[in-house]
Amino acid sequence: MAQPAAAVRRGGGRQCRAGGDGLRRPPGLRPARLGPRRARAGGDLRRRGRRPGLRRVHRHRRAAPGAGGGPGASEGAQQTAPRPQVIRVLQVLEATEGGTLEHLRQLVPGLDPRRFTSAVAVGLSRGPGAAPVLDGFRAAGVRVEVGPLQRAPHLTRDAAALAWLRGLLRSGDFDLVHTHAAKAGFLARLAAHIEGVPAVYAPHGWPFLNPEFPPALRRAYASLERLAAGWCQRIIAVSPGEAQDALDWRIARPDQLAVAPNGVDVAALRALPAATRA
Repeated sequence: MAQPAAAVRRGGGRQCRAGGDGLRRPPGLRPARLGPRRARAGGDLRRRGRRPGLRRVHRHRRAAPGAGGGPGASEGAQQTAPRPQVIRVLQVLEATEGGTLEHLRQLVPGLDPRRFTSAVAVGLSRGPGAAPVLDGFRAAGVRVEVGPLQRAPHLTRDAAALAWLRGLLRSGDFDLVHTHAAKAGFLARLAAHIEGVPAVYAPHGWPFLNPEFPPALRRAYASLERLAAGWCQRIIAVSPGEAQDALDWRIARPDQLAVAPNGVDVAALRALPAATRA
């Protein structure tokens, strides 16, 4: 489970100083005041306003037999516990290779089915390597949507990808967008912002820290990440260091960050030969 960045400790358990949130801020950084579009940041996954085709999330309590004020109601009758609302999540990924794909492969079946159900929206511009994982999702009954997401910036194709994502969200089938890595992270957060669907973002590494990029490009990527941070409720880092980088580069507020380290498939490791595990 993701833990707030305020609870993160680094450096062998020694908590960072310079603020009650436990993460170092660069000089002069103050938590931003919440504007009207971001007033529900902090994990509130309810809809913002009424929009055609979008379903509000409600929780209903069902009275226990005999409860209420009618004739024959027992004095000590109690209401039954409310059934938890199942949150319908759209997982969006363009980087269908390496660690991000493995993360998604573990995440989708690992979510509590009593609380979440997932569909997957991906692009296949990086090749057919994701096919076995997507086939596994389909075999497990997970809805898979393939669209025009691609890694390289391209105005026309990116506009088509944005329209595709907006169409998925406009159907009203989803309560939350969970988007992964930079390219899908930007487009899916923009689509969610336009369609009024809450979103969370897992960067899986910041593009502005890539040493192969020239300084001007790194600054441009940082500016885009700052902009897109205003379109989501949470940014989920895979390590305390990734969360700290977001603060150092002024990408997000401390209260907007959470840390959820990647899990390890222990059963798969045990199945490996001893020499491989060593």
